[in-house]
Amino acid sequence: MDSILNFTNEELKIELIGKGYKKFRADQIYLEIYKRYVLSFEEMTEISKLDRKKLSDEFSFLLPNINEKLSEKETGTTKYSIKLLDDEVIETVLIFADKRRTQCLSSQVGCPLGCTFCATAGLDYKRSLSVSEYISQVLLICKDYGKRPTNLVFMGMGEPLLNLDNLIKAIQILIDPSGLDFGLRKITVSTCGLLPELENLLIAFPNIGIAVSLNSTFNDKRNHMMPINKKYSVEDIFNFLIGKKKLFKRRPTIEYVLIKDINDSTTEAGNLLRLTGKIRCKINLIPFNPFPGTKYKRATEKKISIFKNILMTGKNAVTFRESAGTDIFAACGQLARLKK
Repeated sequence: MDSILNFTNEELKIELIGKGYKKFRADQIYLEIYKRYVLSFEEMTEISKLDRKKLSDEFSFLLPNINEKLSEKETGTTKYSIKLLDDEVIETVLIFADKRRTQCLSSQVGCPLGCTFCATAGLDYKRSLSVSEYISQVLLICKDYGKRPTNLVFMGMGEPLLNLDNLIKAIQILIDPSGLDFGLRKITVSTCGLLPELENLLIAFPNIGIAVSLNSTFNDKRNHMMPINKKYSVEDIFNFLIGKKKLFKRRPTIEYVLIKDINDSTTEAGNLLRLTGKIRCKINLIPFNPFPGTKYKRATEKKISIFKNILMTGKNAVTFRESAGTDIFAACGQLARLKK
């Protein structure tokens, strides 16, 4: 029995008409789920009891559960531990900044890529998420908070582009005007640099935000930090960004996690300035966020300042993202079912 959350509106119309329902029923169900956050057929009181019973027999509406909820006092950042139907656990984070409510979504249970600066890499990789599990993350937070997030970032557990088909379909549902109605300019997908999959994502959604996690300009160092570099090197990434620039309707972001004595040198900064000088992009510097068992440390404030100032001599915008959620292990690189 397929989950009702796996269907786009058009797919649901075709499915329901084939089962003898009126065409408008799909719009009605979409309205209940995605505008009113009604998460069971039984609660859809504007639908007849007979149809509610029939729908319950024909479609699954089983949802994951919020297993635990932790909030950081200072920032309000809230981490949700979500228990999936097979008892696996993922995490999603709601971050508050100015008037934005940004939800960080997970794509996999664990991650197979082995990035050494990320706590998720220390978990056993189990599987990628289904379309309905992507959508459930958003709906559970909508229901709990009472409003939908203003922005979505696919930057949580796992590599989104290793789950490309489900990612694309989930985004189709999330941007549907009859549903949650997110604009593509409010959605960003972060990747370690899976280039063929990135090209396919951009073909599907040219206006989507793209963030490429780089973290070193030297291949030998990036090989160690991010083993995917052995397949898609630093040069491959920048050749792609230059060669496929017509696919990008928005400037891509180069993400760079600053780690003490690893990738915070002026040489790295100079290399990054040279490489990014060839493209129109944004550069987002991120402090390393420690987690149990790591040997890495956050770069010093002095090193961060020098690194940033070098980059600011270039033509591209440079930002330094102060971490929110470190007190509850909810910041970038910390999602691994950890608690303080």
